[in-house]
Amino acid sequence: MDKRDIKTLIVGDNELECGKITLTEMNIKSLGFIEKDLKDYDLIVYKGKKGCKILRSRYFPAGKIN
Repeated sequence: MDKRDIKTLIVGDNELECGKITLTEMNIKSLGFIEKDLKDYDLIVYKGKKGCKILRSRYFPAGKIN
C-alpha cells in the first residue's frame, strides 16, 4: 500500500482559456492560470461539461477518466 496526502485542484469550465477545445485536446496549458499558481498541486483534474480528465499528476499518468 502506498498512502499519501495529495493536494488536489479540480477545475471546471470557467477556468478554461478556450471553450472550443475538446477533452482530448485539453491540457494544463488550456487553463487560465499561470504555472506558478499550479506548482504546489500534486493532482489537477478537469471536471466539466466535456467530461473528466487528469491534466497533471505527480503519481500516475494524465488522461481521460472514464
